[in-house]
Amino acid sequence: MILLLFQATTCDALFAIKWPAANQQPTASSTLMGWRTVLANSVSAYGKPPGTGAGVLKRLVVGNAQNAAAQPSIRYCHSMVSLPDGSFVVSHGYFYDSTAKGGGAPAWLSDTWRYAPAGTTAASRQGGEGWARLHIGDTEDNLERNLPVGRYGHVAAVADNGATMLLHGGTDGGHRLRSAGINGFQPGYELDDLWTFDLVNRVWRAVPRGGDAWPTKRYLHTLVRASDDAFWMYGGLDVASDDALWRLVRDVEANGGWRWERASAAAVSDSGGPGQRYGHAAVSDGRGGMMLFGGRTGGVSMGSTVTNDLWHLDATKMQWHLLGPPPTGTGGGAIWPGKRIYAAASALVMPRVGGGDDGGGDDVALLVHGGSSEIPRVRCQNETWLWHPHGGSRAGRWMRLPSSPLPTYHHTIVTAWVSPGRTKARPGDDDVAPGGGIAAAFTFGGHACVGHVEQHGYYYYNSVER
Repeated sequence: MILLLFQATTCDALFAIKWPAANQQPTASSTLMGWRTVLANSVSAYGKPPGTGAGVLKRLVVGNAQNAAAQPSIRYCHSMVSLPDGSFVVSHGYFYDSTAKGGGAPAWLSDTWRYAPAGTTAASRQGGEGWARLHIGDTEDNLERNLPVGRYGHVAAVADNGATMLLHGGTDGGHRLRSAGINGFQPGYELDDLWTFDLVNRVWRAVPRGGDAWPTKRYLHTLVRASDDAFWMYGGLDVASDDALWRLVRDVEANGGWRWERASAAAVSDSGGPGQRYGHAAVSDGRGGMMLFGGRTGGVSMGSTVTNDLWHLDATKMQWHLLGPPPTGTGGGAIWPGKRIYAAASALVMPRVGGGDDGGGDDVALLVHGGSSEIPRVRCQNETWLWHPHGGSRAGRWMRLPSSPLPTYHHTIVTAWVSPGRTKARPGDDDVAPGGGIAAAFTFGGHACVGHVEQHGYYYYNSVER
């Protein structure tokens, strides 16, 4: 059995879902446990130990939206990455501080935090579960200015076997020009900078521009691991189709150790490709490529459409394949997630169910939660979906998992193993002890929609859901 534990988008409460043993075929009616809210705006845990008939509720840490010394503040459109030791790192983000003088002001965040869940190697090293601040960021109390400014809509990924975090792009809404009188979000202040954060020594370093290629400024894009030395970047608001796909590769001869390669022209497609889009979700396929779902196609200046298409980039052939949705009226009983933007997604390595067409021993599933349908306005979702590729073939299928009580968007989700047994939860991890263990998915932060705010009392969250 694998127990997936995730957080909801909107209020970061804690929920759990059970996946069957490796030799069982998953069915929604018999093998999944429904979502349960543990505690809104808090760090909480919910689990169902094997052999017990009821869930066990454990309250860990009460959340505090502004307790900067104990845990990260409320935020959305932040980044979150998981490390091999089971911990995850949260950095940057944004919220509107309605308590600020003058009737409110934007809060552009640049701090960096790490959370060590119970049952992980990170918690053992840290002396227990909980948050630890890694960097205070670009604040009035920090005179160091060679730092990535406060921003949102940026992307992050982990390299060097968990020793380095990469951060790219986003927008600061003119925040860096606050001395010129800009106070509030202004369009046109997107970023194209690339940074590395040394997770051991806790030092930020800017990667100098170099070579013949560098991506245009962008935010609301994605950055996906291809290998420990290479990453795929896709999309962004108003980023043209021929500029959408880039590859970031380790290059010891490059200034800063990293080099960009334009890849849009190299990737062919049987159906036109994902094209211009932003607010989509993307994860590694575990084979050097990636899966991409949903988002909004087109750009603000030319009109756009929220979509629910699923694409696979085959890195060996550099070819995009459209996996769905199936055409209307084709029948076959296929289920498919609705259209959405700003959903949280994570890749999860799972034991192979049945045979496969690639000779591999594990599958990489795509987990999607929450998001906004934006039809006709922002409408938060609370659905949970899992795409299982069935042995690496293109004949995978979606599985509808129980919905969470609290719809959310602009949140984040990562996976980790939190008990002895298997240690491979993310593509690229070493599986040193196959079989057993609990795979947990953790969510943090997010934004509520109008209607849910009146019900639950929050616009933003800083809780951790497992």
